[in-house]
Amino acid sequence: MTSPPYGASVHGQVHAPGHRPVRKHDNRYSRNRANLAHRSPPMLLRGFTDILRRAVPLPRPGGVVAITTRPFRVDGELIDFPSLTLDAAINAGLAPVQRCVGR
Repeated sequence: MTSPPYGASVHGQVHAPGHRPVRKHDNRYSRNRANLAHRSPPMLLRGFTDILRRAVPLPRPGGVVAITTRPFRVDGELIDFPSLTLDAAINAGLAPVQRCVGR
């Protein structure tokens, strides 16, 4: 099971006590600029596709690679990352079995 990194935009914990401003913490994957969480969405997608390509031989025959993902925003623009990661999985050689969409 895997989930791509999203960077600080959606990663982390939110604390909103009472009527105080919402504070976000623990929203860094690492300070290493080579980490995928610090890349642009196209570079993140290329890196994640490579991770999936390398995962193809790991499950036993009939095994499953489960990917959890969600949409996010970059500079106000909504990125449909679930659809993009589905394409990445197909490009990596995985065959989709099921897609579950939550509300």
